[in-house]
Amino acid sequence: LVVMMTPWNADPDAMRLQTRQMPQDLVQALSLTLDWALLASYRVAFEAIEHRNRLAAAADKLARAAEQLGDASLRLEGAVPRPIAPPTVIAPEALMPLDWIIDYETANHEALFAMGKADAERALAARKG
Repeated sequence: LVVMMTPWNADPDAMRLQTRQMPQDLVQALSLTLDWALLASYRVAFEAIEHRNRLAAAADKLARAAEQLGDASLRLEGAVPRPIAPPTVIAPEALMPLDWIIDYETANHEALFAMGKADAERALAARKG
């Protein structure tokens, strides 16, 4: 499981609308910068998993062809990667107000817990389906 506080597979147009407002201060600017940098690193990691899984699938096809044709030269040489299941990502559908994350007011804190629970239930239900 990967748990994020920033939307993961959000609609790009919706994200643009949410991020159009300028940060109010340096903390907000740094927070947004960190969020986007972390999202970019996760996207690269997920792409690497996808590429590894494609290579594993291709190696499997080559191994089957080598077996059927009796030609061992068709097999991939060296370490053959095994497929990796991508992790389930639990993330909000929309950006959360930064003030809610930084300032721990009881009502906002409870709202964040409720939102997080709904996000987790949605992600886990999608994983089962």
